[in-house]
Amino acid sequence: MIREVYIENIKSYKSQKITFTKGLNAIIGENGAGKSTILESIGFALFNSLPYNISDFIRRGELKGEIRIKFESPADGRVYRIVRRIDRDRTAEYYVEDLELGRIAEGVKDVKGWVRNHLGLDVEPEVVFENAIGVNQGNITSHFLLPPSARENVFSPLLGIEKYKRAFEKSRDYENFLKDRLTAVEKEILRIEEKIKNLERQKDELLKRKGQVEALRTEKEKLEKELSSVVEEFREMEKLEKEIERLENEKKIVQNALDFNRSELSKVESRLKAIDVYEAEIATLKEHYESYLKLNDELSGLESEIEKLENRIGELEKTRDVLLRTEERYGQLRAEIENKKKRLENYKEVRKKASIEETLKNKLNEIERAESELKSKIRIVDDYRERLKKLESELEDIKKTRSAREQLLKALNRLEGIEEKRDRLREVLGNLEQRKNTLEKTIEKIGSGVCPILNESCERVRGERVKQERELEELTKKMEDIRKKLAKAEELVSKKIEIEKRLSLITQKLEKEDELSEEIGSLREKLEEERRNIRSLEGIISGKDEVVKELENVEGSQKELAVLERLREEVELKVRELADIHRRVLELRVSLGHYDEMRKRLDMLRGMRRELNSKVEGLREKYDRYLYLSGIVKEKKPLLEKKSELETTIEKLEKDYGHITDNLANLYRKFDREKYDMLNSRIEKLRSSIHEKAGEIRAIESMISRIERELEVLEELERDFEKLSSEKEKTEKKLEFVRDLREIFRKAVPELARVYSEVISADATRIFCEIMDDYSWQIEWKEDYGIRAKYMGRDIDFRQMSGGEQMVAAIAVRLALLKVLSSTSFIFLDEPTQNMDADRRRNLAQQISKISDFKQIFVISHDDTFEEMVENAIRVRKENGVSVV
Repeated sequence: MIREVYIENIKSYKSQKITFTKGLNAIIGENGAGKSTILESIGFALFNSLPYNISDFIRRGELKGEIRIKFESPADGRVYRIVRRIDRDRTAEYYVEDLELGRIAEGVKDVKGWVRNHLGLDVEPEVVFENAIGVNQGNITSHFLLPPSARENVFSPLLGIEKYKRAFEKSRDYENFLKDRLTAVEKEILRIEEKIKNLERQKDELLKRKGQVEALRTEKEKLEKELSSVVEEFREMEKLEKEIERLENEKKIVQNALDFNRSELSKVESRLKAIDVYEAEIATLKEHYESYLKLNDELSGLESEIEKLENRIGELEKTRDVLLRTEERYGQLRAEIENKKKRLENYKEVRKKASIEETLKNKLNEIERAESELKSKIRIVDDYRERLKKLESELEDIKKTRSAREQLLKALNRLEGIEEKRDRLREVLGNLEQRKNTLEKTIEKIGSGVCPILNESCERVRGERVKQERELEELTKKMEDIRKKLAKAEELVSKKIEIEKRLSLITQKLEKEDELSEEIGSLREKLEEERRNIRSLEGIISGKDEVVKELENVEGSQKELAVLERLREEVELKVRELADIHRRVLELRVSLGHYDEMRKRLDMLRGMRRELNSKVEGLREKYDRYLYLSGIVKEKKPLLEKKSELETTIEKLEKDYGHITDNLANLYRKFDREKYDMLNSRIEKLRSSIHEKAGEIRAIESMISRIERELEVLEELERDFEKLSSEKEKTEKKLEFVRDLREIFRKAVPELARVYSEVISADATRIFCEIMDDYSWQIEWKEDYGIRAKYMGRDIDFRQMSGGEQMVAAIAVRLALLKVLSSTSFIFLDEPTQNMDADRRRNLAQQISKISDFKQIFVISHDDTFEEMVENAIRVRKENGVSVV
C-alpha cells in the first residue's frame, strides 16, 4: 500500500507531499494540472518506468529533482521509504530505506530486485506497471481493441510467456550449433584416423636408427683414444721444436744487443775526448763572462731609476694641465655668481606676496568644497522630503485599516465553528446515503411481494415494501435539505478563509505602524540637521567674490618665488664650488715646484745608460760562447757513468751468448724432424675419421629427432582422437536433449496461454459481476489476449459492448492479471470515464467503488464524479505555473 508520495522539482511540481489512504483515492483536477505526474512519479520511483527522458522529467529551470514514496510492503507488512534523486539527465541516488534499519537496497538493479520480491513479481517491474498497475489514460480499453499480434506484444511479456518463445527461438541456434559441431568432429575423427595409421611403422624406424647411432659412437670412441695417444707423443716433439725456436730467437736478440752496446761505447769515448778540449777554452773565457754580468747589473739599476723619474715627470705634466683648466673655471664661476646676486635683489618683496597668494588660494578651495557639499546636502534634503511624504501617506493608510480590521474580526467571530458544522453535515449525509442504498436494495429484493424464503406471495412483505418506500421518500427529502445546508456551509467556509487571509494582511500592516512612526521621527531630525548644515555652508560661500579679487592682485607670486628660491640655492652651491676650486689651485701650484730639477736628472741618467749599453754589446759574443761550452762540459760526468755501464753490459751479454749456443747444440741432438712430420700426418687422418663419424651420428640423430617429433604429433593426434570420440558421444546426447527441450518449449507456449486464460477469465468474471452487481455475465480472456463476454447465454464481442461495459471488463481483466501475477494490492485507473457522459461517468464511478479485492484503488480524473464517493479526494490545481495539491 502506498501511504505517501513527496515530489520536489518534478515537471510542474516545486515541492509537494501527498498522503493516500486505504480504499478508493481520487486524484482530481483540470487537464494539465499535474495529475498524471503523480502516477509517473510513482512509476519511476517504485517500478523504474518513465515514458521519456529523465531531463524532461525535471522542472524547467531546475537541475535536480527528488521523489520519495512511503510504502507498506504486502510481503511483511513493514513500512519502507523508496527514494530516487535525479541530477540533470541521470539518476544520482536510488535506494530503499527500512525506517528502522536504514538502507537495504541501492541502485537500479538492487531496488528492482527488492520490488520484485516484495510484490511477488516474476517479470520486470516496469512491464507490470505499464501494462497492468499504471496503464496510461486511453490504454485501459484500447489494448484489447488492438489486432491479435499487437495484443500479444503487450500481454505476452506480462505473463512471462514471451521468455518461452525466446527460449524456443534461441534453442534453435544452439541446436544448429550442435549439429555443425557434430559434423566437424566426425570429419576431424576421419582425418586423424588416416594419419595415425603410420604410428607403429615410425616406432620401428626409430629403434633401428638408435641402434645405428650406438655402433657409430663405439667406433668414434676407439678413434678418439688412438688420437689422444698420438697427440701426446706429438706434443712432446712440438715442445722441443718450440724450445729450439725460442733459443734461436734469443741468440739473435743477444747478438744484436752486443752490436748496439759496442757501437754506443765507441760514441761515448769519442765525446769524452772532445770535452777535454772545451775545458781548456772555458778557462780563458771566464774573466770576460764575469765582466759582462757586472755591467748588466749596473744597467738594470740605472733603467729602474730612469723609469721612476719618467713616471713622476709624466704625472707633474698632467697636474700642470689640470691647474690651467681649474684657474679658467675659477674666473667663470666668479662672473656667474655676480650675475645671479643681482637677480635676487627683490627676493623679500616676492616672498611676502607669495605668502598672501597661498592664504587666498586655501580660502578659495575651502569655498569650492563648501559649494560641492551644499549641492549634495540639497539633494539629500530633497530625498528626505520625498521619503517622509511616502511614509506619512503609508501611516495614514494603516490608521484607516483599523476600522476595517474590527469589522473583519466581528465577521470572523460570527463564522466560528462553521468547519465543524460542515463536517457534521458531511458525516450525516454520508450515513443517510448508506441508509438510502440499503433501502433501495431491500425494496428491489422485495419488489414482487414474494417471500424470499418460502417463494410465496406474502402481505407482510408487501406491507414492509410500502413502509420502506415511505422511509426512502422521507430520507431523500431530508438528504436534499442537508445538501442545501452543506452547500451553504461550504460557501461560508470559503468566505471564512477569505476573511482570514484579508485579516492576516491587515494585521501585518498594523504591526508596521510603530516602526513607521519611529522612522518618520528619525527622518524629521535628520532633515533639520541637514538644513542647519546648508545654512552654515551658505555663510562660507558668501565671501567668494572678495577673495577672488584679492587673489588677482598677487597671482603668480608663488611661481616667481619658486624661481628665486632655486636661484638662491644655485648661488650657494656656486660659492661653495668657488672655494673648493681656489683651494685646489694652491695645492696644484705647490706640487709643481720640483719639476725642472727632475728633468735635468733624467737627461743625465739617459747618457749613462747609453755608455753601459755600448760596453755590454762588446762582451756579448764571448759571454754567449762561455755559456755554450759550459753546457757541453756538464755532460762529462754522465758520459763517464754511461761508459762504465756499457762495458758491464757487454761483458754480461758475451757470457749469455755462450750459454745459449751450448743449449741449442743439446736440443738439436734430441729433436727428430722425420718422426715429427709422421706424427702430425697421423693426427690429421685420425681427426678426419672422427669428424666423419660425428657427421654420420648427427645425420642419424637428426633423423631420430624428426621421427620423434612425428611420433609426438601422431601420439597427440591419438589423444585428440580419443577426446573427439568422447566429444562426439557427448554432443550427440546434448543434441538429443536440446531437441526434446525445444519440443517442450513449443508445446508450453499455447498451454500456458490456455491456463492463464482460464484462471484469469474466472477471476475477471467474478470481479466484473461484483462491480456490475449482476451475476448473469461471463467474461472470457481468450488465448489471443482479446476479451469476449456472455450475457444470459448470448455471446458478445468486446467491440459490441457499451463504453462502460468495455471499461469494467478491461478493469476486471487487469485486476485479475494483477492477482494472478503478483501480490500487489493497489492499482491506478487513469481517466477511466474518458469520453463518457455524466450519467455513464456516475454509473462507472459507483461500479469502481464496489471493487473489494484491492486495498488501494487510485482513480485519476478531470471531473468531480468520484469526489462524492471516495475515502480520500486529492484535488490538483495550478497556481502561477506550479502544481499544488
